Amino acid sequence: MAEDNNSTDVTPLSVSAYFDETHKKYLNLLRGSENTGSADVQTKVTELIKKLEDLTRQVSVLGILSDNENYKEMNPSELKFILLPFMMGQLWQLSMSDTRENVGHLSIVYFRDYLKRCFNYEIILKLPPEAKPDEEEENDTEKETKKVKSPPRVNSDDVRVMKIQRFKDIKMLDDKIALYLEPHLNGGSLDDEEWREFIVSLLKRNALEAENELKSIAQEFELIRFAENMGIGNKQGTSAGGSSSASSSTACPHTHQHMKKDIKRKLPKTFIITKTQAEKQVFGTGYPAVPILTVDEMYEQRRKTGQWGPPPTSMLPPVGETDDDRDTQKESLEDQDDDALLESRRRMDDYKDDHRAGWGNRYNRS
Repeated sequence: MAEDNNSTDVTPLSVSAYFDETHKKYLNLLRGSENTGSADVQTKVTELIKKLEDLTRQVSVLGILSDNENYKEMNPSELKFILLPFMMGQLWQLSMSDTRENVGHLSIVYFRDYLKRCFNYEIILKLPPEAKPDEEEENDTEKETKKVKSPPRVNSDDVRVMKIQRFKDIKMLDDKIALYLEPHLNGGSLDDEEWREFIVSLLKRNALEAENELKSIAQEFELIRFAENMGIGNKQGTSAGGSSSASSSTACPHTHQHMKKDIKRKLPKTFIITKTQAEKQVFGTGYPAVPILTVDEMYEQRRKTGQWGPPPTSMLPPVGETDDDRDTQKESLEDQDDDALLESRRRMDDYKDDHRAGWGNRYNRS
C-alpha cells in the first residue's frame, strides 16, 4: 500500500491489514529488550509514528468509527482502530526527538482522546479525572477558589480496596491477552469470538494503562517545573510512563541539554480521528463545540444587525386596542358587507375544504 499522506483511494480491507501489520511491529517494539535510547529503537519509533499518523488520516477519511455506537454492537475489525490514540501516546513517550515537555503534552492529548473514546463506546463506565481537558480543570479550580471548602477526607481502607481491585482487574486482563497474543504475533488464526475478546481485553487494559501514564506525566511536569525554578538546565528528565514494559527497560535517562532556554520549540501536530476535514474545522479535533448563544439571544442579535427584521406592523395589534374593540369593529364590517372581509372569509372556506382539521403534518407517519 502506498503511504501517501493525502491518499484517499484506500479500501477498508487494506487499512485493516495495514493496521494489523503496524500493530504487530508496535507490540514487538514494546516487548523488546533493547535500550529505548538507542538509534535503532528511535528509528523504529519514528517510523511507527508516521505509519500511525497515516492510518489515522485514512480512518478519518473512510469514516470507519462512529460515535453513536456501543462496542458490543461493533465489528472487531472496527474496534481495533480505537487503539490508535493510545498507540500514538505510547510511542511518543518512547520518542527522544523532542523535549520531554513537548512529548508529555503530545502524549496527554492522545491518552485523553483514547480514554474519551473508550468512555463514549462504553468500554469503560467512568471517565477518570485525568482525562479532563485543561480548560475544564482551570474552570473547576476557579470555582473551587471562589467556594472555600475543606478537601474531602480519603479513607485509607477505601484506597486500599480500590488498589487491590485494580490489581485484580489488570491481572485478569493480562491473562486473557496472553492467551491470544502469541497466535496474533505469529500469524495464527483466531475465530471471531477469540478476536473480539482479544481486542476488548486490549482496550480495557490500555485504558488502565493510559490513566497510569497521565498520572506519571503529571508528576514529571512537576519535576520539570521544580527544575526550572531551581535553575537546573536539564529539562529532559527521566522517561515518563514507566509502567510500560518498554519504557521500564530503559537503561539510561534522557540527557539532552537545552543550551537556549529562551527559544521554545514548536509542538508537533497531533493526529486525532475525525469523520471529515470539514467536521474537524467545525468541531475541532474530536471534541464537541460549546454553544455561546441561546436561541433567543441569537434572534435578538440578528434582529439588531438587520439580518432578521422586526415582525410586520400589520401583524401587531394597535396600541391600547382591546378584544371588545376588535369585536365591535368586526360587527360593523359585517353589517356594512365589507368586500375585504367577505373575500377573506371565502378564501378561508376554500382553504378548509382542502385542509381538513386534524390532518396536520402526516409526513413519514405509519
